[in-house]
Amino acid sequence: MVLSRPLLPPVLGLLSLFVTMTAESGEWRGEINFTHQQFTHDATPQTPQTSYPSFAISPEYHHASDDGSQSLTFHPYFRGGRDGAKDHGDIRELYYLTYGDDWEFQAGITRLFWGVTESQHLVDVINQSDNLEGVDGEDKLGQPLIKFTLIRDSGTYSFFLLPRFRPLEYGGEESRPPLPFTPGRPLYEATEGVKHRDLALRWSRSIGDVDLGLSHFSGTSRQPLYRATATGEIAPYYELMEQSGLDLQMIHGDWLWKLEAIYRSTASLAFAAAVAGFEYTLYGLGGGDHDLGLIMELHRDQRQQSLSQTLFEKDLFLGLRYLWNDVASSELLAGLIHDLHYRSHIFSIEYSRRLNDHWRVALEGRAFDGDNRADPVAALTHQDYLQLELAYFF
Repeated sequence: MVLSRPLLPPVLGLLSLFVTMTAESGEWRGEINFTHQQFTHDATPQTPQTSYPSFAISPEYHHASDDGSQSLTFHPYFRGGRDGAKDHGDIRELYYLTYGDDWEFQAGITRLFWGVTESQHLVDVINQSDNLEGVDGEDKLGQPLIKFTLIRDSGTYSFFLLPRFRPLEYGGEESRPPLPFTPGRPLYEATEGVKHRDLALRWSRSIGDVDLGLSHFSGTSRQPLYRATATGEIAPYYELMEQSGLDLQMIHGDWLWKLEAIYRSTASLAFAAAVAGFEYTLYGLGGGDHDLGLIMELHRDQRQQSLSQTLFEKDLFLGLRYLWNDVASSELLAGLIHDLHYRSHIFSIEYSRRLNDHWRVALEGRAFDGDNRADPVAALTHQDYLQLELAYFF
């Protein structure tokens, strides 16, 4: 992560505090993982490799005051491997946190998650995706921010100031999945560029069996458009946006109902999008300890899929979650995204279990099926892969 001069003083201040606090008692933990990603289709002149081994190290330090009212967390991350263009490091978290009976204050770099649905997180806009880690957008970069939270009987109110934007990072010309072009230098609608200050607020509350969240974000969009420049490059262009969001989750017996919806406006487009569905769980299969969750979610987005950065214009997600409920925390998640317009498909499977107190093994697979050039999934056809991960926790 490259830090601008305006951010260096507070980050250096946090690092100074970190050094001081590590001289006292604290706790180190983290993981080292070894990953092998194997693409199932033959190599091409553009992407000459099918096998991509890599390793990642992710230590984390946490120190709290004696009464627990103040704490400091430091969480760096680094990945390296065969695809050198995807070697990268990041400060996932480096923040100071303090709280009282009905308030909380946090400052530094951190990762936050908003959302309830399984297949897409529409309302999750604070952190930028770590594009070098995978195509699903689940991994996030650390975001510099100041957060103040008030806890009231009417709900939890959180206010955010984000002093710096983080653009997407891209692999190289031989990375997989390949890009149809080499992205140029990012362009911004905001005259301040990455130094534009974003603002956000969120209200959340639990009412009986319902968890409800309302949010608003004002700042630089995390999803770029792509524009041709005078030099012939294709550059990511980040617009300013206003986005209001709703997330809702309701438990009713064995049913878990979910909804995420947004309304976003930019200089080029205003649109609404939503994803809604359920997860129905069959508990104690065969009289044993195993559970099976059946998932269905429907996506709708007013943007034209061929002109936007969404894969979910009009799609159906079907999935299942199998839990062994054993000491190894064995879990299987499989899913299918079916595009109701282009008739394309994305298949996914994830399995993980602990081997013992220090080791975990995980298997992941993705397959893409689409032949319409107007469909973004078509660009991922022949990029099917299997990934094996062995992680050591310390």
